[in-house]
Amino acid sequence: MNQWIKGILIASLALIMLGGILAAVGVMSGGHASLNALAAGGLLPVSAAETDSGIAFDNRYQVWTSDFEETLEGLPEDGTGRLEVEIGSVSLHVLESEEKTARIQGTGVRKAQAYVEDGTLYVRAESGKKQVKWLFGGGRRSTETEGEITLYLPEGFSAENASLNMGAGELVMDALRTDRLYCNVGMGSLEMRKLRAQDAEVSLGMGEVGLYDAEVSDMTADIGMGSMYMEGAVSQDLTASCGMGSLVMELAGSEGDYNYDVAASMGSVRVGERECAGMSAHWASDGKAVGNFDLDVSMGSVEIYFTNP
Repeated sequence: MNQWIKGILIASLALIMLGGILAAVGVMSGGHASLNALAAGGLLPVSAAETDSGIAFDNRYQVWTSDFEETLEGLPEDGTGRLEVEIGSVSLHVLESEEKTARIQGTGVRKAQAYVEDGTLYVRAESGKKQVKWLFGGGRRSTETEGEITLYLPEGFSAENASLNMGAGELVMDALRTDRLYCNVGMGSLEMRKLRAQDAEVSLGMGEVGLYDAEVSDMTADIGMGSMYMEGAVSQDLTASCGMGSLVMELAGSEGDYNYDVAASMGSVRVGERECAGMSAHWASDGKAVGNFDLDVSMGSVEIYFTNP
């Protein structure tokens, strides 16, 4: 048996070495350039995920490429406006401005569009990823994005609804006041400060979400393999599900301010000094607290700490 296993290991090593040699020969002989030529000629099918972010631009409005700057008129000032953001492989920073109107500018962006219609500010943008070149030719797509956009919103701007959708890329917001917030983050990163919302929902795939100085009445978080951090306050209810990712929250108040329903399949949940972990672990408390925390973890982890333990 030992000789048989040894033979398998030797054969596997030989195949790995042979594969490495063939890969090096292919790259040095121009294999990568040949594949690019075939793709350009339409002879090699390329997945749409490699070339298209899936963002649908409205052909009624101008689409900018490369560098641009535009003033956006028509945004309501009474808090009834709405914000719709959809980006892919681009960096977007949203800042407050002393100006009375919204303004947007960008550099090095492949496609971008922004306009106000029926009280809703729409921002759409996509760009490519930087290419990392290898020593002997060829390369791979980097995790760094190309193209930067800055959106300036009037100081004190508030929205009835805000929807933030992003695949890869980066979204940074200095402040946001809204009745309802919906965030959908794929592989990118979202950082938001001074969030004020009645209802906030975060759907996270493999990316990162950071909420700082956030005050939310009701919070919903659905985390796949990504990581989310929140610092602030949840005044009423929290519903969180976590697959293989992680959720860390540092909240105002104390553990006794909430009722709990906690379930952990193979992951772990820590609330204050209490931990729920192991196979199909569960604990619940049904007191007279105003808020309710419903936490469900598969293989990930949830940690919640309070400023007044």
